[in-house]
Amino acid sequence: MHDVVAHHMSMVVVRCETAPYRLKGLNEEAEQEFAELGQAAREAITDMQRLLGVLRTNGQELEREPQPGISRIPELARPGDEAEVDVDDVPEAVGLTAYRIVQEALTNATRHAPGSKASVHVHRNDDQLDVLVINTAGGPSMGGGSGQGLVGMRERVAVHGGTLTVKSTEDGGFMVRARIPLGDK
Repeated sequence: MHDVVAHHMSMVVVRCETAPYRLKGLNEEAEQEFAELGQAAREAITDMQRLLGVLRTNGQELEREPQPGISRIPELARPGDEAEVDVDDVPEAVGLTAYRIVQEALTNATRHAPGSKASVHVHRNDDQLDVLVINTAGGPSMGGGSGQGLVGMRERVAVHGGTLTVKSTEDGGFMVRARIPLGDK
């Protein structure tokens, strides 16, 4: 359900942002109206992400402090990991999504490849944010986990109309790559 609503809201954003290019002769007032509608749709997507987080807490204490963003990604790196973030000016919802993707990928590396080393690279690539987390092979998996981590990553990226690629690497490690459209800030 979340993916369906996110897709429709993303389409509203795209149509609003492209209206001035698709519909020739719009006056300034109409362009402003489309811009405001697009911004409202983006805010709805962010609200939906937060609501999904609340629904997944299963009775746990809710987070009441400001949500982390892209600037806090280096704090997630474990000792020996590499973290390179060369962008800081992204929409709040995109920054939160990038943070949560890296957080989950490193949690999975710790759980399923203990002792592995990871590299985190976050870069702007034209009009999208490229989030890449690769971990080396590690010790035997400790198992556990709810199985919802990858699902949650996919949902978060889908909200923005992005893509998520997850796969094993040839050397026995694992790669997570999210490509998230930046839209307007």
